[in-house]
Amino acid sequence: MTPSMESTVTSTLIDKYADVFSGFGLMPGEYSIIGVDPFLRPVIQPLRKVPVHLKAKLRDELDCMEHQQIICKHQEPTDG
Repeated sequence: MTPSMESTVTSTLIDKYADVFSGFGLMPGEYSIIGVDPFLRPVIQPLRKVPVHLKAKLRDELDCMEHQQIICKHQEPTDG
């Protein structure tokens, strides 16, 4: 398949399924079913420190994502 044909096919698919290729894919409702092997032992990973020179950029990105409702802020632990 030539690059121009590939581009045409790609744009046709994107046009046909525009609802799938737009937005952030927010799924409505609660999703609590996660397939986990019951025989695996849980492991808590240590927090990773953000380098000082990246903290402002990270804060701006997190604020932007929160404003777009991609993520939400929690003040308490999220695991039981």
